[in-house]
Amino acid sequence: MKTIRSLFASILIGGLSISASGALLHIGAGNHHSIFLDPGTGAVWTVGEDILGQLGRGMDSPLIKDNPEPFQVEPVWSGRVTDVSAGLNTNAIVTEAGEVWTWGFNRLNQLGHSASEEVVPEPRRAEGLPPIADVEAGSGFMLAISRDGRVFGWGNNAQGQLGLGDAAPGRLVEPRPARLPEGVRVRDLALGINQVVALTEDGRVLGWGNNRNGQAGGPEGVRRVTEPGFVGGLPEGVPVVAIGAGNFTSFAVLEDGRVFAWGENQFGQIPGASVSSVFSPVEISLPVENVRPKAISGGARYVHAVLTDGRVVAWGVNGPQGQFGTGERARDVTQREEPLLLPESLRLREIHTQTNHTVALTMDGRFVGWGSNAQGRLARADRTESGSLATAFPDPIKIEFLAEATSLRD
Repeated sequence: MKTIRSLFASILIGGLSISASGALLHIGAGNHHSIFLDPGTGAVWTVGEDILGQLGRGMDSPLIKDNPEPFQVEPVWSGRVTDVSAGLNTNAIVTEAGEVWTWGFNRLNQLGHSASEEVVPEPRRAEGLPPIADVEAGSGFMLAISRDGRVFGWGNNAQGQLGLGDAAPGRLVEPRPARLPEGVRVRDLALGINQVVALTEDGRVLGWGNNRNGQAGGPEGVRRVTEPGFVGGLPEGVPVVAIGAGNFTSFAVLEDGRVFAWGENQFGQIPGASVSSVFSPVEISLPVENVRPKAISGGARYVHAVLTDGRVVAWGVNGPQGQFGTGERARDVTQREEPLLLPESLRLREIHTQTNHTVALTMDGRFVGWGSNAQGRLARADRTESGSLATAFPDPIKIEFLAEATSLRD
């Protein structure tokens, strides 16, 4: 069997150094599509399902279900793109000027520029925002961090996920600032299905939105948290340095390397917890020493953590598409009782895990992915004997789309 290292031996991206700090990403996994930012050229690429305009192919292009051939989005914006994000059926980018451009499904006004169009298959600028540093596309809503640390949101607000308080409407087209505690500035965001986790500049964690399983950090019995509040139960005196979210679970990484989680635990997303809904952070023990996670990203039933040395840990449920990325496929749902360290030849800078697939950027600058390839979301056109797209890739595979490979130099 080929090693993971040999699978990666092909394409390198860009000639630009990639910063390992901050929340800016060069990858995004939507529900049935993916988005990539080439840090060398600034080009934006999309692949996968396009029945809701997710790929940004324009008003004159037919909407298609299966599209394994990557598409380069026409840059209607000015300047370089610095950040990309994939929502459930949407995409968003940030330019070096701090503008936000969005496209895709808009039934809940989640694109921030139209209340009358349900599908917008081309990038348009989201109006009413100050200069933005980072954008996060969620499930029917979006949030953005301004360069001065404020949070702005638009789209669906039924669970309070925009952080506007009890009196706010159920959906918004125009961005509004979240009601952060006085004097607090935010430097990172992580979005679940309808919950939000925010990391403040001084290393504390805020939560808001859906709290049915405790994922917003609210007390048991409170179904939704409509404005940002500090998550209780984390160790005092130790700053949080990274956050993450799965569909209904939230995570925090402390400066000393400890990892805590709260929210849904029905599928083992919080190893060590004995209940299916966790309303106070529980520490997770990882099978590593002297390193800590730098990024955590969760899907529907499984979680990945990227360590500071680039290695990857997975836990939760490995399904029939091979969502863990270990090369194994579970005929039925297989739940791990303890986190699993993936092969050491897999070293990552960035990761984004969605419901059934994961995309990532390796330490040496290659785009890779694993799990479900339904609709072509991993850019693989392999066919089965019946002629349909091959849908499961349990080993990390390279994602190629650049005409000429160039070396990434740090």
